Amino acid sequence: GGSATTLLRHATKVTALVVCAGHVFFGDEDGEVGGWALHSLQAFVTSGTAPHVGAVFALEAFAMDEPLLFSAAADGLLAWDVTSRQGRGSLQGHTSAVIGLAISQGLVASGSTDGELRFWEPVSRRCVADVVAHSAPIQALAAVQHGLLASACRGGHVRLWRVEEQERHSTS
Repeated sequence: GGSATTLLRHATKVTALVVCAGHVFFGDEDGEVGGWALHSLQAFVTSGTAPHVGAVFALEAFAMDEPLLFSAAADGLLAWDVTSRQGRGSLQGHTSAVIGLAISQGLVASGSTDGELRFWEPVSRRCVADVVAHSAPIQALAAVQHGLLASACRGGHVRLWRVEEQERHSTS
């Protein structure tokens, strides 16, 4: 064994983690999003937007001049400012629980339990493309090299998507 530092014994189950701009962010089963500043190990909870209703299923961070954090849950997607830890609002469009998140080609990709895959411009939170990707619930997304995005569904299929082609086929 190696050494470890316990940041915080959390009161509920932590369901998602992501690192961005010197912070470790968590999502928990109560819908809360918070984290720790790595330089001080000081804990914090995000504010300015109501927490999710139900568990956070995924977190993803978009690093840029003003880094953004995205959280996914049964009630949809929320955006957070990493520096201020304040809510930036929701991303409107999904009609069922959002399970998967990934960042690819400068876009946020989200996958939901109705098999829908959406691509979002992170700053404006505008959906630039959506596609019915699977006939079963999407369980996971992953950015792959060369502008590809992988989506996996509960039906056992994994599909690869060219992100730049999805931008051209926007239906929103």
